[in-house]
Amino acid sequence: MLQAMVPAAVRLARGQVRPFGGRSFEDVAQVVVAALYETAVSGRVHTRPGRPAANLMLDALRRTCREVGADRETGDTAAVARWPVRG
Repeated sequence: MLQAMVPAAVRLARGQVRPFGGRSFEDVAQVVVAALYETAVSGRVHTRPGRPAANLMLDALRRTCREVGADRETGDTAAVARWPVRG
């Protein structure tokens, strides 16, 4: 199943790469493949009616955004902690 989803995973990874946020394609692609694998192994995709490939990619996108967003938040708070305090 994962092998069939590789083109969609590449598109998903390219869509999540941000030049200003320090997220390279390799970093995001690793998160996308992990999210896709976790989603496929969970077995919830086949229980829903409709297009299973689209459901799989939507679940993987949800997991990817959560993972990448958590990385971004920890990086931002570290940068904010270094700002000088005016007072």
